[in-house]
Amino acid sequence: MEHKPSLLKSKMYWVGILYFTEGFPLGVFYDVFPVHFRQQGVELWQIGFMSLLGLAWTLKFLWAPAVDYYRYHRRWIFVMDILMGMVLLGFAVILDFGPWVWVAIGLFTLFSATSDIAIDGYTIEMLDTNELGIANGIRIGMYRVGMLASGIILILSDYLSWSATYLAGTAILCLCGTVCLMAPQEKPYHTRSIHSVKAEWRLLVQHPYALALVYLFILGAVGLVDWKLDFSEGLPWLWPGLLLFTGAILLLSRAAARSNVENSPSLREDLNEGPMFGALFELAQRPYIIPMVIFILIFKLADSSMGFMIKPFWVDMGFSATEIGLVSVNIGLGLSIAGGLVGGWFTDRFGIFKGIWILGLAQAVSNLGYAAVAFIIPPAVEGME
Repeated sequence: MEHKPSLLKSKMYWVGILYFTEGFPLGVFYDVFPVHFRQQGVELWQIGFMSLLGLAWTLKFLWAPAVDYYRYHRRWIFVMDILMGMVLLGFAVILDFGPWVWVAIGLFTLFSATSDIAIDGYTIEMLDTNELGIANGIRIGMYRVGMLASGIILILSDYLSWSATYLAGTAILCLCGTVCLMAPQEKPYHTRSIHSVKAEWRLLVQHPYALALVYLFILGAVGLVDWKLDFSEGLPWLWPGLLLFTGAILLLSRAAARSNVENSPSLREDLNEGPMFGALFELAQRPYIIPMVIFILIFKLADSSMGFMIKPFWVDMGFSATEIGLVSVNIGLGLSIAGGLVGGWFTDRFGIFKGIWILGLAQAVSNLGYAAVAFIIPPAVEGME
């Protein structure tokens, strides 16, 4: 008689749990937040700007090597889910829209992106090569189910309150994080790098371009926060001074980088061998990497930028949270799963190049459907036109 492993030892069971955990926060971000804030009367431009906070999911590759290096994926998932739950608990207690909301949602997306890194890293290490096919199907399906769950808690806002919606979200996230701690222990992993982390950081300090990149990233984040909170009001010299300082930093970085390359020809090779960020540096030096990254960032720009405004659009059309949760979220997710299957078949049949361009144009054209709805159905919110 063949002995079957227990459910808690089944890899596919844990793939399903993990990707439900990964999909739920994204559903909260795209479905719950926009409906709540629009019903509160928050202006559309503010809701649209809020979508930029979702860049954390796009930029997570920047700190993914650090999460992967320090291992303990299950603990990362648990801590990040608990922190996301605490953010939603804050929304349950403080329902008013204010400057704090931007910080809270920014932290929520940062925690979610970090959890995604840990989930993806854990799953890849857990699975064997011959298990990737079926695991990918389960991954996509349960990810969508996690997003669908956000539609269910959205409905609670009509029957109970928005506090109940956020409390339910808190409970789901804390439960998911706790359950993920029960997943099988990570496999032992030994880095093949000959350098230590301390040595890698010393190399980074010697590479001025790396320091300049970190500086620009921080400056951009501060600029986005200042645009909303306007903390530089009364300091007219602040941003001109920072821009001049930035120019000086870039010029010094270029001069220092040339000097370092001449004095240390192996610096680039040593950075590529770093245990934490070596793979990222190696990837950044590949031919055509910049055009490729730009293409990846803008490929779904029209679709993603429109996606965050769909729920406020339905609110302005007079739909309740229940109707949005049942129709736009659940049926929409069902159609997105069907679209994924059709897209997979099309790509397999006609190749990835045709798949990217033809299906990419199709998704852009789909936004015209919302224009048609806006033309046919009169807006319920005064001043929308």
